[in-house]
Amino acid sequence: MALRSPQTDETLRSIEAYNRDDCVSNWRLRDLVGGAAPRAGPARIGEPLPRPGPAEAEAAEELSGRLAHVAEVADRLCAEVPAEEADRTPEQHARWLLAQLLSWHRREEKAFWWRFFHLMNELTDEERIVEREPIGGLTLVECLGQVARSTVYRYRFPEQEHAVDVGTEVCDPATGRSPGSVVALDAAAGTIDLRRGPKTTVPHPTSLVPSGHVATGQLRDSLLRDRRVGSGARHRRAGRLPCRSGAAAPTRAGSAWQGAAVPAGGRAA
Repeated sequence: MALRSPQTDETLRSIEAYNRDDCVSNWRLRDLVGGAAPRAGPARIGEPLPRPGPAEAEAAEELSGRLAHVAEVADRLCAEVPAEEADRTPEQHARWLLAQLLSWHRREEKAFWWRFFHLMNELTDEERIVEREPIGGLTLVECLGQVARSTVYRYRFPEQEHAVDVGTEVCDPATGRSPGSVVALDAAAGTIDLRRGPKTTVPHPTSLVPSGHVATGQLRDSLLRDRRVGSGARHRRAGRLPCRSGAAAPTRAGSAWQGAAVPAGGRAA
């Protein structure tokens, strides 16, 4: 019987250790991802392993109620409105457009936040330089001095397109917080000045992402408060639909939008 050399034994021990680490890593990963509770001992072959059920992503109660209300009003506005635009009267098309407007602000906000978090979380400083909104590649130049109780710092950045200006609210992707207020910007020189408060402890930024967002809650609420919208097609005297032209469109008697004004060409504003 041939004896194994020490080198062979060492190789086998190395393979055994590697396989052990691989098995333990996968076992712990399974527990981490699957959320399984620690077991008293190893599972037997064929024994079913507990798996967590699918998580139900439920919107907040307030948001769910609001979306349901918007959907209800939109359904009332579109009652008896043909699916094909060519088959609609001007009054029916105006109602259809208004129904789409009810959720327009929310759709636009989702696009804004998708873009914001993409710029914040998915790009490097170098990649932000080629984007159209943020400023990437910032380097601290100097401290310009005190203004009231705050300190103003100057930063330099390479030539790039951006949407930052004096007064723009900005966020630092590295911290997720505001690095200060933009008080000066020289595009030709490639410098930007930030005023930072005396209690600011966050590090100096290397990128800036515009974070200013125009809240649309009041605009959305105003649409639903309008009695012509809130009543949908239920009331005959719901009011007149404001359009660009003063000409009244002839509609069927009994419509909630009877006498609604539409522009020339049969399209509502």
